[in-house]
Amino acid sequence: MKKNVMQITLLIFLSVSIYGQSNFTFYKAINVDAKNESNIERINELVSINVNKLKSINENFNKDAYIVFENEEEIPSQLYNDGFDCSIIFVTNFLPNQSKVFTIKYLENGKLRRDYKSRTYAELAMKFNSTYSDKKFSNE
Repeated sequence: MKKNVMQITLLIFLSVSIYGQSNFTFYKAINVDAKNESNIERINELVSINVNKLKSINENFNKDAYIVFENEEEIPSQLYNDGFDCSIIFVTNFLPNQSKVFTIKYLENGKLRRDYKSRTYAELAMKFNSTYSDKKFSNE
């Protein structure tokens, strides 16, 4: 019985410790500036931040455990790796000539997985015996 109480107490302590870490105080951070240099508003503009450039700022940057923030708001992002370059990508809105600062908070070790709501959907299908007219396929 005493052993079970000790295990439960330890589990509660670990849960509180893990929960307490969710405020991101244990993260290191790198600030990245981005600017819309055009005179037009940019909606859902793709921002790409090269991981090697982040590592040049701090060699301990961990591409497997990071979160992107604008001010205090978490920005959904993902790691893009085409086999040559590895980048963090996300979308944001810019007003004309607006500058923004994004903070990338990260753990030096381990992995962190964030699940964001999907914003895209695509299907590929082959059309047979169809004609293409007015940007549509039809079987007529």
